Amino acid sequence: MHCFNHQKTSAVCACGVCLKGLCNECMQPTDDKFVCSPACAQHLQKITRLNNYVMSVYGINKSGGSQKVGMRTAMLHLTMGVTFLGFGAYTAVDIGDWGLTFFTAMLGLIFVVQGYKTYKRGLRL
Repeated sequence: MHCFNHQKTSAVCACGVCLKGLCNECMQPTDDKFVCSPACAQHLQKITRLNNYVMSVYGINKSGGSQKVGMRTAMLHLTMGVTFLGFGAYTAVDIGDWGLTFFTAMLGLIFVVQGYKTYKRGLRL
């Protein structure tokens, strides 16, 4: 790839916004990327501010995980697991259908284990 501005010079990077090839002479460093112009630098700042705002709204930290969403998912899985386990116990005692009991109990255990794993993963974030 060649520089967008100097067609005979090889590009060493691409603009972080518009992806134009840039040589050593044309690239302008910003916080974490190189850009080709002040307009792209300003656009990159807007994108970064928007990303940071969205990450704060959804509780996403810099490592890419979401503790809020992880805990909600863990609670949903645990609730579903307890519900299925309870339904399995009810069908065993009241109805006496062991096939249905085994099926719902297995679903309950799967949900409980998944809820526990999600909860532990949420604590690590």
